[in-house]
Amino acid sequence: MLIISYQRIPIKNQLYTDSTDYTIFDIVNCITHHDKSKLTMVYSNINNIDVDIFGLLSLLMSNFKNIISIQLSKTSTPESLNISSKQFWAIKKYSCGYYNKEQLVKIYSFLCTIDYKIKSGSLDTRIALDYVICKIMSI
Repeated sequence: MLIISYQRIPIKNQLYTDSTDYTIFDIVNCITHHDKSKLTMVYSNINNIDVDIFGLLSLLMSNFKNIISIQLSKTSTPESLNISSKQFWAIKKYSCGYYNKEQLVKIYSFLCTIDYKIKSGSLDTRIALDYVICKIMSI
């Protein structure tokens, strides 16, 4: 005779035990704000975050392009950058000033180079994520 017993396990204990509250946007924000301490916390959960190198590169390139356009130009406007006035104001207030001109140009150039290398197949995507994060944070 087979006896089956069922335990009552709360639903919250059955769902996504290895999940995290961090997202790819947390990684991007840590990098654009040059926040090494928070990036360390987020990176410790990197295996539980859905991070694709192509998505990360796209977000970083877009963010750094906007930061460069706003921080380095006195005449930039939301219309000239094709972004909303709210987004323009948020970038100006919260994302500018963490890097100087040389660092911004170096980072953007690096991102463009990495994007090309990955798409041309000369850089393995398995190591690209770690490489991009470490390189930018060391600039």
